[in-house]
Amino acid sequence: MSIDSSEFPPTIHAEIINNETLPGLEQWAMAQTLRFSPEIIAQERWKEMVDATQQDGKERGLIIGLDRGKLIKSKIFIGTEQDISSPALPYGLRTFSPFMNDIVNIHTHPMAENLKIATTIFSDLDINKFLGSALKALIVLDSGGVHMLTRSPYSSHFTDSEQGDKPIAILNGAVKTARENTGLIAEARLEMAKKIKPLGISYYFSPSLDLTSNDLVELTKA
Repeated sequence: MSIDSSEFPPTIHAEIINNETLPGLEQWAMAQTLRFSPEIIAQERWKEMVDATQQDGKERGLIIGLDRGKLIKSKIFIGTEQDISSPALPYGLRTFSPFMNDIVNIHTHPMAENLKIATTIFSDLDINKFLGSALKALIVLDSGGVHMLTRSPYSSHFTDSEQGDKPIAILNGAVKTARENTGLIAEARLEMAKKIKPLGISYYFSPSLDLTSNDLVELTKA
């Protein structure tokens, strides 16, 4: 099944996702390259989270919410070596606001010393959690880069009848294909991106945790 965007009303496009453009954007996968003001995705906390994970091997997480147009960020929380769950009250008492909506979930992946790869990729658990959420974006960080899942415009109109409620399981296949060809993690990332595209999900990546020269976060579609 394919999506004909001409069948739907026009969506708002923005060169930069910032405090001004954010309220009018339904979905974020609008272009080959996305540019963010750093506060939208808590870039100022990334290095702290990645460094802590590299020290003890445990994932760190942070959630960003939107309450009546105002960005609210949780404190950094800690998971295990394989998984992480959000706290019950990520924003304190403000969690109970009827206008609060989670828009971004960020967590780190530890980089095992015995793995000869520059960065990791999303796990099947990550992908399934995102598919089952109303988040605008899911971000995974490690010392080798920034990975983001976000929805394409009109993705809420798309359903995959063959998939149904079955959980997605594509990580092993993506890694297997990469090993048989180039052996590069970049190919596994591309394979994963191809598998999730029909679900209305786009995969963006940057090899750097730092801001660009114009003080933005820049991510490119895989």
